Amino acid sequence: MISKISLIVLIIFFSIIIKAQNSMENETKVNTFIVESISIDEIIKLKEKEKQQQTLLIEFKNKYQKDDKISVKEFQTYYELTIDHPSKNDYTGGAECYKLDKKSGKTNMIWHEHPMKLPKLELE
Repeated sequence: MISKISLIVLIIFFSIIIKAQNSMENETKVNTFIVESISIDEIIKLKEKEKQQQTLLIEFKNKYQKDDKISVKEFQTYYELTIDHPSKNDYTGGAECYKLDKKSGKTNMIWHEHPMKLPKLELE
């Protein structure tokens, strides 16, 4: 038969293992938190109750032209913002992607796509 002390030790041991597993699950969820990409106008509207976040997003949006398309993915500590510029004069408009830190408001470029000449399409 198992003594009371052995039983208590086993319970403590299993509770530590369960807490560690839960902690790891929470860490994974935090690191993989992602929302589908939505327009910057939609996320600005969703952030009405979070004025600081709303202000960050509005300030970012105001740096671009009205015809630029800005889509946003929200992560736990930052936003990923992709800007698509409209095509002009037989060239693509180009695009870029930034990481916007939720606390500091600092942006870092993730990638940049230069405008490229569009190929001429000929009908046969």
